Amino acid sequence: MSHALCGAIRVLLKEYLLLVTQLDTEFMKADLTLQKVWFYLQNSIRIMDNLKRLAFDAGNKKGGALLNVIYKLMISSSDASIRDFFAFLLEKASLPYFQILKRWIFSGVLEDPFQEFIVKENKTCKKENIEHDLNDKYWQERFTYREEMIPIFLAKYKQKVLHAGKYLNVIRESGRLDIKNPFEDLTSSDGFSFTKVAIETLMQADQTGVRDVAMHDETGEALEEHKGQAPTMMIDTAQSKKAGSMQQAHSSVSQQALYDFYEPIEKAFEWNSARLLEMILGECDLVARLESMNHYFFFDRGDLFSHFYDGCGDVLEKHSSEVKMERLESQLEMAIRTSSVNSDPYKDDVTPVLNGYALSDQLFVTMIMRGALGPKAFSGNGAQSNQQNVIMNKVAPASSGTLKVHEAFTLDYKVRWPLTLIISKKAINKYQLIFRHLLQCKYAEKHLEQVWFQHQATKECDVQSVLQQTYALRHRTLQFIKNYMYYMQIEVLEPNLRKLKAQLRTVKTIDDVMLHHSNFLDECLKQCLLTDQNLFKIISSINMRTLFFSRVIIRFFNNVKDEETLDRVRNGGDRNNADFYDALTEYGQTPYSELSKMQQRKRRVQRESELIKKNISENNYPNILENFKLKFNDLMKDLLEHLTQTRRYETYIANLVQRLDFNDYYKNNLTGGLQVGLVRDLNP
Repeated sequence: MSHALCGAIRVLLKEYLLLVTQLDTEFMKADLTLQKVWFYLQNSIRIMDNLKRLAFDAGNKKGGALLNVIYKLMISSSDASIRDFFAFLLEKASLPYFQILKRWIFSGVLEDPFQEFIVKENKTCKKENIEHDLNDKYWQERFTYREEMIPIFLAKYKQKVLHAGKYLNVIRESGRLDIKNPFEDLTSSDGFSFTKVAIETLMQADQTGVRDVAMHDETGEALEEHKGQAPTMMIDTAQSKKAGSMQQAHSSVSQQALYDFYEPIEKAFEWNSARLLEMILGECDLVARLESMNHYFFFDRGDLFSHFYDGCGDVLEKHSSEVKMERLESQLEMAIRTSSVNSDPYKDDVTPVLNGYALSDQLFVTMIMRGALGPKAFSGNGAQSNQQNVIMNKVAPASSGTLKVHEAFTLDYKVRWPLTLIISKKAINKYQLIFRHLLQCKYAEKHLEQVWFQHQATKECDVQSVLQQTYALRHRTLQFIKNYMYYMQIEVLEPNLRKLKAQLRTVKTIDDVMLHHSNFLDECLKQCLLTDQNLFKIISSINMRTLFFSRVIIRFFNNVKDEETLDRVRNGGDRNNADFYDALTEYGQTPYSELSKMQQRKRRVQRESELIKKNISENNYPNILENFKLKFNDLMKDLLEHLTQTRRYETYIANLVQRLDFNDYYKNNLTGGLQVGLVRDLNP
């Protein structure tokens, strides 16, 4: 642009030299007086003086900064001819700038070898990083503003200039190198031309006296002979450039009417945005992708987890270092093929992963990676110290291998450019947080169901009195898990996904899509209570203790079965029930083999009841249950108190509290001033 400005100045200097030559000619004819010299040089003196001002103010500036210097000098001048002079320079100097602008907004290509344009490119930001870097900021940092190069007359259009090129660049990065904005053909090949309306307006202004009138004296015939040359050349040069001048409020023609590049920017922005949205929502089918991820990460189809658990329930209890990924991959594929999600066209993009971090660690790492959960995430934890940041920067997946498979298991989802702009590594990380939390709840629920099956097998036994507390604890824990799962899936995830789909039907730009998707995930994390560290710890403790309780009960009944097997060996019995119970027949009793079917059944139930009671009395079973009951009550009390006291005015919290304490059991039976009932005021 500096070269273009120098070229325009050289034109003016050439005109000045022509003036000097013509003055010399007049002098040789002895027709030049001092008054004529002064008259002829008036306009040139003003122009040279303003050229000096321009050179002084411009200094080493270039690009948009240089255009701003010319523009400010133009609008600060009260002399119309000087404004036209600077307008001429501005028009010529801005041609290279507008050529870069045209290439950028119409083709998505940034050709700025001298770093003079409003947009700068960071080539270290690559689209491949989005798939691997949790905190990658490709969209924010690949193309950014060069603040000092923003022309004043383009300041309010800078966002549309930036995004118009970014949108088209995304399409080009997808392999569509032939993409072309049809509005480019309607624009001047030299850049952005002036509208016919502006030219006609200026011509009308000329006729009404805006243009300076040439002055004549008694030697007017000589001046008329040389009109457009010598002394008048400088004046006419400036005046003839009015079709390309940039007037300000001082002029009778408004600035907006003079430029033809505002409309192309608007048209380019709208067309580019529409084409990218068409690619994302149409060709890439973003909505179908979101529905697909809902099936896997949010357990939208419940039979998928049931099939997966039935196939590798034993594997989930092993340490992650003991399991090969091939086993999990085959089981997941089998579960998908045999479940209702088999019709999903994107099922092959789902893969199992064993995360090296525990869920709590992954949440903490996500919090440290600034912006991953939004500025208000983890409100319950407060600001983290610099020491914690340093520690987390050095954190390695130390838990890898020590975690059990059900603790480390998660899913990954493969998408391709340009969908990676929306479903990025950061977004998938949030999906994984929700999935792992749901998985822990589902896993605890499955164990409680196994406890229920064990309890059902004891219905005929005379053990109701000794197992009554077990029944009650199983029912309370299962009620918590089921209601909490229902809350997350039906009252949080499903409504938020419907809201997101509705928003996607009205979006105008890809930025709106990314914003709505990010807000959707953040809201899901918040309402699933994952962004409040205190609530998350309480719920994790309930899940952990529920698993402990389930394992204790299952182990107890397994011990009963093992003891029954030992009795067979001690008493010489084999696998035949008749031989076994005949060996256990006491003196005076009728042998088992001689009893009727009903009597044999009663004999077996009696023996099983004796074994259950014996194991309960010998293994400190009541104390274990009592300790679990007290701890579970404490956790439920802490959970409900935290929900009602710190976040009581949030409707979704009120719904959860009502669901967890639907019959006021905790309100009426737990001491400590539990104020659960306060929330009910929100929903009379």
